[in-house]
Amino acid sequence: MDAISKKRPQPKKELMKLVKDEIQLRSPKFNAAVFIDLVKDRVCDWIIMHNFRPAKKERVSITRMTFEPGWEMQAIAEYHVSSWKQYSFYTYYNFDKEQYLTTVIDPYVFANSGVVTRGWDGITNLLFDSKGYSYEVTWEEKKIIDSYQRFKHPQPNDWLYHCKKCGNNFAANDLDYWINSGLFCPVCKADSKSIDLLDKATENG
Repeated sequence: MDAISKKRPQPKKELMKLVKDEIQLRSPKFNAAVFIDLVKDRVCDWIIMHNFRPAKKERVSITRMTFEPGWEMQAIAEYHVSSWKQYSFYTYYNFDKEQYLTTVIDPYVFANSGVVTRGWDGITNLLFDSKGYSYEVTWEEKKIIDSYQRFKHPQPNDWLYHCKKCGNNFAANDLDYWINSGLFCPVCKADSKSIDLLDKATENG
């Protein structure tokens, strides 16, 4: 320790313990209530990845849970809405990667033991193929593919647009405007000056 460090006042052990206790209190690694919130958020986020909004945390039910900090933290959850009820969401702490991961199982899918998503970190963007299996994409890739899918199957609040610069057709709504700070083509990034309005989605899409 150098001379300058010696002159600095050292934190008291009591203060350091309070800080450590506060960190643990807010961590899903040590607090069961925070872990339950993480599980419910993870379920809702996975469903939102399918462009299904809103996903509500109160619809998530945890059917089985083990919470032993430092040893085993895992939970199985379901989402009680008819179109999502068949899925089982298994969230667990991976000590090697030091993070919570989620595996999603659909019992009606016979291949791959019913696993449609394996070891998702809750952050990486997901898209889904025609059989329901997920695959990872970047944020930019997701926006482009998502725009094509939404143009074919628009939601009630979507507006349909045509980009004069690259010829791309896409759908966007108020949430997209807010996230992107304006209207932009997801493919070529052209702004609203190069974009024509085609139509507004009907109530039933």
